[in-house]
Amino acid sequence: NNFNLASGESKVFNVTFTVPAVANCTAGTIQNTATVSASSTDPNAANNTSAVASTPVSCPPVVPTTDVSITKSGPPAIHRGNTIRYTVVVKNEGSAVANNVTVTDPVPANVTFNQALTDAPCTLQSASVVCSGITLQPGESKLYMIAFEVNGALACQGVTLQNSATVTLAGDTNTANNQSAVVTSAVTCPASSSSSSSSSSSSSSSVPGAIGCIDVLKE
Repeated sequence: NNFNLASGESKVFNVTFTVPAVANCTAGTIQNTATVSASSTDPNAANNTSAVASTPVSCPPVVPTTDVSITKSGPPAIHRGNTIRYTVVVKNEGSAVANNVTVTDPVPANVTFNQALTDAPCTLQSASVVCSGITLQPGESKLYMIAFEVNGALACQGVTLQNSATVTLAGDTNTANNQSAVVTSAVTCPASSSSSSSSSSSSSSSVPGAIGCIDVLKE
């Protein structure tokens, strides 16, 4: 404001606004006009207001993202010689379909893979259980059970099984969630039946060498 124009002179002014990020992407329109006035007498006020400038609001295209995550759970303790089952859950955290997702689960020490109790498509490949060819829609999760047989000759105390799994997807934009936490399971032994039977036998004959007798009284 407060500028001068000589007869026939014109000036250009650029006015900038910021469009809110919450503006409607499909039905929003920005309309704007401007007016001019002067301290001197204007003999023609009909051209003192501009036409309405209408600008439709559009949104930048959404770029699909690819992001898969994995979690794993298992028992805190397991008897030696028993079957240990781990649950693996993979999820598509992105906005694009995740094709050819692969889960890799290295076989822990002191166990052997049990294919019969493991969900398809998981199979043993070298020293790892691999679940390949998984397809996940955006937001979809899938659960897989992976089973191992625990070595029956392990010590009853001081031995633990540790296991984790990874998930891979070509073009994953977030690899921070591609490794599960380590599941630790303590190896234990089932309670011995000999201890209970010995205690019951000792209580029935607490006196060494004693022979049980029954007194019969007759009147």
